[in-house]
Amino acid sequence: MVNPHDGAATTQSTGRLLVALVVGGITAIMDTTIVAIGMHTLTEALHAPVSTLQWVSTGYLLALAVAIPLVSWAQTRFGGKRLWLFALGLFTVSSALCALSWSAASLIAFRVLQGFGGGIMFPLMQTLVMQHVDRRGMTRAMANVSLPIALGPIIGPVLGGVVLNWLSWHWLFLINVPIGVVGWVLAMAFITDDRPRPAAGHPRLDLVGAVLLSLALAGMLYGLSNAYDVGGFHRADVLVPALVGLALLAGFVAWARRAAAGP
Repeated sequence: MVNPHDGAATTQSTGRLLVALVVGGITAIMDTTIVAIGMHTLTEALHAPVSTLQWVSTGYLLALAVAIPLVSWAQTRFGGKRLWLFALGLFTVSSALCALSWSAASLIAFRVLQGFGGGIMFPLMQTLVMQHVDRRGMTRAMANVSLPIALGPIIGPVLGGVVLNWLSWHWLFLINVPIGVVGWVLAMAFITDDRPRPAAGHPRLDLVGAVLLSLALAGMLYGLSNAYDVGGFHRADVLVPALVGLALLAGFVAWARRAAAGP
C-alpha cells in the first residue's frame, strides 16, 4: 500500500537539504568575487602594493584548485555530511581570521585557508544533491543549487561595493561569519549522516595522482591569472607555469591509466 504522504515527505526533506546547502555554499560562491572590489581599499589599509595584494585573490583560487581533486576520496573516507561541516567550518573561521588580519601576508595566508574550504564545498554541494535527492526531483534540485552558483559572481561585487560604502574592509570577510554559522546549524539538522561503516574499510588515497592533478590545476590557473598584465599570454610568468601545469596534467593521465586500483 502506497503512503500518500511519502511524496510530501520527500519534497520537504529535499527542500531542507537544498536550503542547508545553498545557505552554507553561498558564502564561498560570493567570496570568489567580493574581495576584488575592495582591492584598492586593502592596499591602502595594509600598506602593501597591488602586486602583493593580488595574491589575496590568486592564493584563494590556487587553494580552491588544490582542494577539488581530494573531495571524492575525502567524502568516501569521512562521509559527505562530516566533510561539508568541516569545509564550511573552515571557511567560516578563515573568514573571521581574514577580518582580523594585521598585514598583507596574514591576509593571504588566511585566504588560502578560505580557498581550501571553498574548494571542498563547490563540488560537494552538487554531489550531496545527487546522492540524497530522488530521481524525480533531480532536475529541479540541481537547478536550485546551480542558481546561486551562477548569481554569486554577480552578487559579490555589488555586495562588496555596498559594504565598502558603509562599513570597513573587515566586513568583506565578516559578512560570511553569521551566514556560515547559520549554514552550519542547518547542515547539522538537515543533511543526512552518511559516515562510512568501519566494516567497509577505508579507501586508499592515490597520493601520486592527487599531487599531480592538484599541481597541474594550480600551475595552469596561476599562469592564466597572470595574463591580465601587459604582454598577455606571451609573458614568461604565464607560459612557464601553464606549460608546467599541462605537463603535470599529462603525467596524471598517464599515471591514472596505469594505476591498478584506479585513480
